[in-house]
Amino acid sequence: MRLQIQINKMAYADILTHIKQVAESHIFINQVSSGDVYEEWNSGENLYPAINISPNSVNINGHSISYVNFTITYADRLKQDESNKDLVQSNAIQVLTQILQKVEEQGYTIGADYEITLYTQRFADLLAGGFAEVVLYINYPIDEGCVDEDYFNK
Repeated sequence: MRLQIQINKMAYADILTHIKQVAESHIFINQVSSGDVYEEWNSGENLYPAINISPNSVNINGHSISYVNFTITYADRLKQDESNKDLVQSNAIQVLTQILQKVEEQGYTIGADYEITLYTQRFADLLAGGFAEVVLYINYPIDEGCVDEDYFNK
């Protein structure tokens, strides 16, 4: 599946939707969520391997969104003895890198180098994986499609 975007006509929600679509299109990923990773993965009804996209902040420069900062997290189940931890974390590095490369291929600019932090943690399941805090540079004018003048005509 080839994803095509037109960045200069996207709102913030569209950007997050697009990143989720890229993650959903990865062959290894069975579930993509957004928001609080602890809420999502403590629900007990998850399909792994999974990706969570958690927006952190948006930088506004004048009348434009200049960048979006988000955390993308990969998780997969660990065996009780954690004997598959190295494999799961290796997959996390590979999958996160591939997803972020695909996002860049779609026309976004990812800021500088990013670091993938590896983890092991108990949510509803014992999980391992990795996460990266990523800065996505865009230049989206806020006053083109984000602000409706009807909001201010009482």
